[in-house]
Formats: sequence, C-alpha cells, structure tokens
Amino acid sequence: PLADDARGILTARCDACHAQNAMGGLRLDTESGFRTGGKSGQPAAALLLTALRGGAPGIKAMPPGKPLPASEIDTLSRWLDSGAPWPQAHWAFQP
Repeated sequence: PLADDARGILTARCDACHAQNAMGGLRLDTESGFRTGGKSGQPAAALLLTALRGGAPGIKAMPPGKPLPASEIDTLSRWLDSGAPWPQAHWAFQP
C-alpha cells in the first residue's frame, strides 16, 4: 500500500536525522511528529516536497548531499495528495 511505501522511504531516507534526534525539531518516525512539524511550526506535509525537490528560500534541500530518486519523490507526492495516511499497525499488535 502507498502508506507503507511512503513510510518505508521516510524510514530509509529521513530517520537518521529526523527520528529520535529530531534535527530541526522535526520527527518523521511518528505520525504525531509528522503532523506537528518542526521548529517552523508547519506540519511536515506543508514543506516536505519543497525540501525534497531542492528547497526554496528559507527551506533547505533534503536530504543533504544526494537527492532522492524521482520515483521516491513521486511516491511521497502521491501519499501526501491522498491525505498522508499513516500505516496501520498489523492486526496482531492491536487490542
């Protein structure tokens, strides 16, 4: 599913800087962190594609060094367009 694909990209490409150490105050490893956003006060969804597509004034290009492949940016774009649903926990881990 699209949510799992998007979460996989965020885990592989973003969690090193935006998980527990939360650079810029932005956590992308939890839904609440994603929805809350970082120091800018804007939800991650509002800035994510701009940063991934090379940045803009006041928005750094992410990830630093090597841009994501276009296919991964497209997956994240489609996920954001669908409302950025967060993957659901496997049924076996729910009460």
